[in-house]
Amino acid sequence: MAINNKAMLEAFSRDRALACETVFRHRHVDETPGFHVSMHDAWRSADEFVLITAFREAGKSTTAEEFITLEACFQNFGYLILGGETYTKACQRLESIKYELSTNMKIYNLFGDMRGSKAKGQVWNEGMIELKNGVVIQAFGWEQEVRGWKHHDRRPDRCYLDDIETEERVRDMGAVDATMNKLYKQVLPAMDKKLRKIRVTGTPLADDCMVNRLKSKSHWTYFEFPICNGDPDDPKTVSNWESRYPMPWIRAERDRYAEMGLLSAFNQEYMLVAAQTVGKPFKEEYLVFEDVAPPVFMRRACLLDPARTTDVKNAESGHVEVGQLGSRFYVFESGGDSWQPSEQVDWIFDSSHRNEDCKVCVEADGLNDWLMEPVRKQSILRGNAVEIKAIFAPKDRDKVDFITGLQPYFKTGSIVFVGGRARHGKLVQQILNFPSGKKDVINALAFIQKAFAGRPVYPEFSAVNVLTDTVSGRNDQLALAVNADSRETVAALVSVSGVSKIVINDWASSMGPSDALRDIVALIKMLYPGKSLKVFIPAEVWDQQDRLPLLPAVRMMDLAPFRGGYASQCRGSLSLDIRTEWKGRRMFCVDRRATYTMNALSGDYAMQFERDGRQAGAPEVGTSRLIMEAIECLASALSSVQNASELPKDMPRGLTKGGTPYLTAMPRR
Repeated sequence: MAINNKAMLEAFSRDRALACETVFRHRHVDETPGFHVSMHDAWRSADEFVLITAFREAGKSTTAEEFITLEACFQNFGYLILGGETYTKACQRLESIKYELSTNMKIYNLFGDMRGSKAKGQVWNEGMIELKNGVVIQAFGWEQEVRGWKHHDRRPDRCYLDDIETEERVRDMGAVDATMNKLYKQVLPAMDKKLRKIRVTGTPLADDCMVNRLKSKSHWTYFEFPICNGDPDDPKTVSNWESRYPMPWIRAERDRYAEMGLLSAFNQEYMLVAAQTVGKPFKEEYLVFEDVAPPVFMRRACLLDPARTTDVKNAESGHVEVGQLGSRFYVFESGGDSWQPSEQVDWIFDSSHRNEDCKVCVEADGLNDWLMEPVRKQSILRGNAVEIKAIFAPKDRDKVDFITGLQPYFKTGSIVFVGGRARHGKLVQQILNFPSGKKDVINALAFIQKAFAGRPVYPEFSAVNVLTDTVSGRNDQLALAVNADSRETVAALVSVSGVSKIVINDWASSMGPSDALRDIVALIKMLYPGKSLKVFIPAEVWDQQDRLPLLPAVRMMDLAPFRGGYASQCRGSLSLDIRTEWKGRRMFCVDRRATYTMNALSGDYAMQFERDGRQAGAPEVGTSRLIMEAIECLASALSSVQNASELPKDMPRGLTKGGTPYLTAMPRR
C-alpha cells in the first residue's frame, strides 16, 4: 500500500465504514453487522447532537475508537473531548486510540507517523495526545470539573460521551437532574459554539435517566440498536448481529436471566428497555422462606390460572397451593406447566386432596364448559366432590395492577414460601421479574386477594376447638347432619354428649342423595356397630322434598329423619358453643378428620362483600356453606324446646316449672 494513496484516501473519506473495516480488520473477529455501518453514518452526519443506544457488547465503544482515530487522521475536528464514566475509563479509550496510531501499519502507510513530536512541544500522555497534524484528543471523567477547556487558543469542537451514566447516577430524579445540568451548564458552554458536535452512547438504566430524557428532545437525533428486532419468542424476530449473537443464543441467554429473576436486567442490557426501577413492586428482600409450615390446621386453597389453549408450547397453567394462618399466607407448592385440560382436571382433584379437601379457585375466564365438563365427569368417577370457586379478574384494572396488589403482603413478610427457594423456582422468578416476563404463576398467587376474602361467620373458632382422633363414647349419641343441592350431597357425623357436640367426620359427594347416603351410612355402621343414628335435615330441604329428594332417600334407608331449623335463622348459632367451655373442653369441637367442616370454620364459611362494599346477605354457595348449614340446623334442633320431646328418651332432658321439656347438661337420674 503506497503512502498517501490519493484514490484510497478519497474512498475512505467518503465511506468511513469501509475505512474502518479495512484499516482495523485485525480488530474485527466476527463479521461486521449492518448496524455498525449505521453508527458510522450517524457519527459522520452533520447533526449537531447525536445519541446512540446499543445493546451490551454491541461494539459501540470499539467502533467509536476506530471512527475517532480516522477522524483525527483526516483532521475532521481540531480538539476532541473523550468523556467516560470515570477518568480511568476515559484514559482506557484514549489508550486504545494511541495504540492504533503507534502500531497500525495501515494508518502509517496512509497518513505517515501521526504521533506528536516532543521536539515541537506536542503532548503525548495518558490523558491527552496531540497528533502530528495538530489534532488534540483529551480524556476526562464525568466526575471531573468541566469548566475551562482550552488548548492554546482553541476550544473543543467535538465531544464524545461513552456510557457516563451509572446506577448511582439514576438513583432518583435529583441525580438525573445533576447529570443533565452538567451536560447543559458545563459541557455545552465549554465548546466552540460554531463548530461543536456532541456524540453520546449509552444504555437506558432506568425509566428516568439522561438517555431517555435526551431521546425525547427534538434537537437530538436518536438511533437505537437492540440485540434483535422484536420479541425473542417470535419466530420472525431476527438478530441484529447474527454471526456473533444468533437467535438460539439470545433466547437461551434470556431464559438464563429469567431463571435468576433478572429478566429486567436482560431487557435493559440487551433489549434497551429501561429496568423500571421505580415501578418494580417486588424486591429480593421481601421474600421469606421457611423449611416447614407450623404444624397446625389452617385454612387452605388451591389456586389455578389455566391456560385456555391446547397449544401447550406457548401456554402455561399457573398453579399455587396456599394456606392462611392469621395474617400470614404459606405457599406450599407452586409452578407453571404446559398442561392439557385433562392434566388441569387431575391437578384440581389431587391438589385439593393434598390440602385437606380444600376448595380450588380457578380464574373464571378459564372455568368454562371445556374445563367444567371433565371436572363433573371426574367427580363421578372418583366418587367425591371438589369445591370449585370461580375467581373473576377485576374489571377496573388490568392484570399488572391486580398482581401489584400483592405488594403490601410481601413488604410486611406476610407471604412465606415453604420448602425453600428451589421449591418455588418459577414463582420466585416471576416475582422478581415482574412486571416483565411471564405472569401465569404470580397471577395465580394474586388470587389470594379474592380466595381468602370475606368476613368469617365464626371468627372465634380456633385451635382450642380442634381435636384429634375422637371416638364417640358409649353413652354419646350419634347424629348425622345432611344437606344437598343440585350439585352435591354432604353429611357431618356429630357426637352429642349432653350439650357438648363434636363433629367427628364429614363427607361430600357429587352423587345423588340415595347413592351418597348409602355409602356414608354403611361406613358409619361399620365404625359404630350397634349405635343408633338420628338424621337431621334443614327445614328448607325438608319442605322441598319434591325438588330435593334428600328426605325420601333417608326414609328409604329406614333411618329416623328429624326436621332441623331453617338455615337463615340458624346462621351464627354455634358462636356461643364455640366460645363456651364445659368440663375442660369447648362445647362445640371438630375432629381434624372432618376436613370440610374444618375448612368451613377456618374461614371458607364467610360473608362476602359486594363491589359497592356492602356485605352480602348470605355466605357464598358451595360445600362449606352446605355442610355448615346442615350442622347449624342440627344444633338448633337439638337445642330447641320444640324438638326436645322428639329426642330419644335416654338423652339428658329437664323440665321447666311449666312442665316444658328442654335439653340439659345435668346427667339423668
